[in-house]
Order: sequence, then C-alpha cells, then structure tokens
Amino acid sequence: MLGRRAFSRIIQFWRDEDGVSSIEFVILYPLFYWILFMGVELGVMQARQAMLEMALDRTVRHVRLNTIAPPSYQDLRDVMCAEATFLNNCSNSLKLEMVRRDPRVGVTLNAPQCHDKPSAVNPAGPFSPGGQNELMFLRVCVLQPPLLPTIGLNPYLPTTETGEYRLVAITSYVTEPA
Repeated sequence: MLGRRAFSRIIQFWRDEDGVSSIEFVILYPLFYWILFMGVELGVMQARQAMLEMALDRTVRHVRLNTIAPPSYQDLRDVMCAEATFLNNCSNSLKLEMVRRDPRVGVTLNAPQCHDKPSAVNPAGPFSPGGQNELMFLRVCVLQPPLLPTIGLNPYLPTTETGEYRLVAITSYVTEPA
C-alpha cells in the first residue's frame, strides 16, 4: 500500500498546472501543420488544374479559328505546354485525345486514360483533327507530382502507380469555316 507521503505527492503532482499549455501545444501542433500542408498541396493542385484548363481553352481557340491548320498531335501538345506555364514536365506527361462525334447521335466518351511516365507518350486513341463544321471533343490528361508526397493529400486522393495526380480537362468545339 501507498504511504501517506507517496499519496500526497501523487495528489500534488496531479494538481500541479505547470506545463499544461505545453502538452496541448505538443498534441495540436502537428495537427495544425498537417492541415496547413494539406491546404498548400490542394492549392497547388487547383492552380495546376486551372492552368491546364486555361491552356486547353487557348489551344482550342487557335484550332477553332484555323491558326493551327491542320493540327497534329505534336503541334497541339507544344501549344498546350507553351500556354500551361505551371505544369511540371508538360511535354513528357501530357496526353491528348481528339475525337470527332456526330451531334445527332448520342455523345459518349470513354474514361480518360493517362499514362505513367516510364511508358512512351502516344495518343490515347483516335486523333482526328476534324474538318470544318464538325463537332470535336478534345480531352487532355496530365500527370503531376505531389508537392508534399508524404504529408499532403497524396494518401487521400487517387494517384497512379508512380504516385502522381491525374489532372483531366475536356472541351468540345466546332471548327469555323475558312
């Protein structure tokens, strides 16, 4: 059994309030920084997505107005990478898919297929630049590395086998007559 002296020391230790704020700080400090790092990662990912969509819109404007006529896969990828300044390693990780569709028939597209970096960059499927007054769908997929791979959103979002985020943008257009 505990003696009176040992019991009084335990009670005195229990009532002592020195260092209470340090314990709260040690518990909450990692949580606040984890939330901060997740916010930074999400902000960078959203900025990359916005750059991808802006580059796609500007590239499609060139195609629609026949300033790149007829566009090839390499031409479109070069223009997109020149427009998208915030994407890492754009020329090696960007993949395009351009499909012609009839608007009178249902428009369906397959799921976007990005590539992993070890494989070569080739068009995903049919790449048809289309003619005048044809409905075209252009889909872009790019793989981007996470900013903070072990701390940020990487464990909580779907990534590829190489640990990169898949960013996809899609648009449709009709080429103007010359």
